[in-house]
Amino acid sequence: MLLVTHQVENIPAGFAHIAMMGRMTEHECTTYLDEHPRIYATLDGNTTPGTITFAGPIGEGLTDERLESMFGIPLHVERTGQRWRASHRSHCA
Repeated sequence: MLLVTHQVENIPAGFAHIAMMGRMTEHECTTYLDEHPRIYATLDGNTTPGTITFAGPIGEGLTDERLESMFGIPLHVERTGQRWRASHRSHCA
């Protein structure tokens, strides 16, 4: 089954793997392609939208750092049971 969403809250329980799409820097893309030779992505200095930035277990993909990088805002990702939630993270403690 394939689910396409921009909201982690829409991911139903039972999904074990994820493919995340977005932009990567040229260095990130080169490193990723070296580590994953079977993944295709373009390298034009500013990797095009739609590049797979991560593919693997959902718990390794849905991290604060990955989502912050994708969306350009401070985010916190948490899992409760088999459901996911992302929220804006304040820089203030």
